[in-house]
Amino acid sequence: MESTKATLSAKRTPPPGSNPVDPNGLFIALGPLSVPHATPPTLGTKTSYRGRWILLHQQFIDRRPWELPLVNSGEDTGSSVSFTIYGYCTHVSPAPSRTMHPALSVSHELPFDFCPGTFDWIFDLEEFEHWIDKVHSWQLRCVGPPGSGKTTLSALALARLRERFRGQKEAVAAIFLLDDVNYSHEGRFCEDLLDSVYCQLSSRQPHPEDLATSFYATYRDAREHGKQNVLHLLRKALAARLAILERAFLVLDDIDRCYESSALEAELSRLQELGLKILVTSRVPLNTSVLEYRCDTGVHGKEEWEVPCCKVCWWCSKCKYDIICHGCKEAGHVCKSCGKEGLLVEPYEKIDLMISIPDPVLYSFVSFSLESVHGDLNLQTPGQNLPPISPLGSLIRKHAGGTYAEILVNMMVDRAEGNIGFARLLLELVHESCSIEEVEDSIRGAGDRIPKRILDYFDAGIGKIQERPVKAERDLGLKAISVAATCEECCYKTFDEVKQELGEGTRKAGADHLAPIRVVDDVIRAANGLLVQMEGEDRRVAPYNTYFGIYVRQNYNTALFWEHTLMKAHHERSNSRTHEFAGMGKTNTLGAGKLLKVRKHIKAVSKLLKKKKDKANLKEYTGFKLSRRITGAFG
Repeated sequence: MESTKATLSAKRTPPPGSNPVDPNGLFIALGPLSVPHATPPTLGTKTSYRGRWILLHQQFIDRRPWELPLVNSGEDTGSSVSFTIYGYCTHVSPAPSRTMHPALSVSHELPFDFCPGTFDWIFDLEEFEHWIDKVHSWQLRCVGPPGSGKTTLSALALARLRERFRGQKEAVAAIFLLDDVNYSHEGRFCEDLLDSVYCQLSSRQPHPEDLATSFYATYRDAREHGKQNVLHLLRKALAARLAILERAFLVLDDIDRCYESSALEAELSRLQELGLKILVTSRVPLNTSVLEYRCDTGVHGKEEWEVPCCKVCWWCSKCKYDIICHGCKEAGHVCKSCGKEGLLVEPYEKIDLMISIPDPVLYSFVSFSLESVHGDLNLQTPGQNLPPISPLGSLIRKHAGGTYAEILVNMMVDRAEGNIGFARLLLELVHESCSIEEVEDSIRGAGDRIPKRILDYFDAGIGKIQERPVKAERDLGLKAISVAATCEECCYKTFDEVKQELGEGTRKAGADHLAPIRVVDDVIRAANGLLVQMEGEDRRVAPYNTYFGIYVRQNYNTALFWEHTLMKAHHERSNSRTHEFAGMGKTNTLGAGKLLKVRKHIKAVSKLLKKKKDKANLKEYTGFKLSRRITGAFG
């Protein structure tokens, strides 16, 4: 195989056409590079530097250059491609002591269809500004279901923080989890994560030989000599680095990918106590079960319903009673009971911030995406160089007196329910259509069928739950969804109802015990964000999206269908026990007849699933609604 070589050189003069953002940074030229398949290049003298590479609109990290998308500026030689990459290195930091864990990355590209301003609303919230404030030490946890834009939000927050905090004693680190990882079975995962955080926080170290650098050198030496239990040395170096820095931030994306993340949460809490300000994105909220905070100063109104809830607030630790919102504290209000002697502290370590795109913002995003593909549809999208009108775009402009584009956008916004990922799925269905009729069927659904692209999306979410290594957690996730999302009348159930049905169904089935359920958070966590808690005091649990509720209730997924059928069978058996009429000794067999039908239903499906591996054969059993999943018009 052809040898692989690469040279890495620093340049002060940017390549033609580039737009540098940091005049003190280094431009890096990589090339020419001949890359045979799966063979890493050998870097030159600059292996101790890492940075963010920018090529046109693509951003990536040079820690794995052989995995980068190839840019062909030379001749294609078949097994390898000769090319040159010019990148802009904005952050130079020491390299980690070994190759980073494959599930970790320090950057993430923005989506190709990203619409500027989509997440500005979240950066304008007082919670985000208070989190940045040096006074506050709590963790900001941005929570959203699948497709809500958590990773995009993390990438944008990282860019904003790095643009805002550029001093020598200010640093911003980022970790993006790219794959699922079991924390308890991955000894090197935590070490690699902390190692990367240290290196990023040291990117602007003013004194190369400071105390933190000395501690880190001790850690690296121990690591290279194969010593065990060196994590405490790395923690010591991190603590020293945070003591030197005046402002330090960490953006951690998709923490749910770390299974059994309690140990990781403990590491984050330690760093938080040392002054690291942490932003985490997650599918699961931590504080859904806590009481709502309301200001006790009396300036908002006398009645409780007049006082708005406040997330950022202060609590008098002396009398342990009064709550003061941040606005009142800034205005000079003190505890009514203790006066100026009261000690005000924040009564929480984390604040949940729900990610749900406002309808006007989502309207702008959908309009932007439609016109960027189909041309000018009279949606008045600002700042775009629109392409020529497409054939479908021409039909949209002519339909309904020229107002159909606006009708279509409103329809997609309504069905997306604040979820930008779901809006993208609907946009893809529109882009694939060739007529107005196909557009209508794609968005509204043909009959009661769900488009196949959306089904595949839901299947992937259920698949993640099925891949969990612990059976008790896996079963709880599937059963919780099958119970909470199958109410035909109201499309939700209270947490107490869900907990009761799960307990009864498991006990009567004689099945293995499920993972413990203490609070509503446990149900949402088990469902991996596919269930959400609705607003209200009765703690209602519901599917995160209307389509997902239909997906569960109409048995589009085999695993959920099986769980729902078993739970239903045990419920029927509970309600159809033999009852004797008083003094007659006769038996009521009506319930038993219903139970027999359910048992036959289960037996037929079980036999079919065992013998027929090809999903298309499921249509042989007409009573099983999965046939619609296979034979739908959207296949």
